[in-house]
Amino acid sequence: MAPDSLWRLRLKYEHSRGSCDLCARLGTIGEDIKLVPPPDNEPSWEEDRGISHMLRCADPVGCRERREATE
Repeated sequence: MAPDSLWRLRLKYEHSRGSCDLCARLGTIGEDIKLVPPPDNEPSWEEDRGISHMLRCADPVGCRERREATE
């Protein structure tokens, strides 16, 4: 996805509610949750889900701790 398209998506969904695709935490996009391109090490992300972006926590350490707690 072109950076310009991601920027427009961020503007559109800013202040909407969403959940992190990694730990499922519910938050506000632009504050607690970020709209980002999928990780480079997961090339199948777009093919599996049909989307070219993902939602993830603004706090990566907290996100990792929540994922480890649920495993």
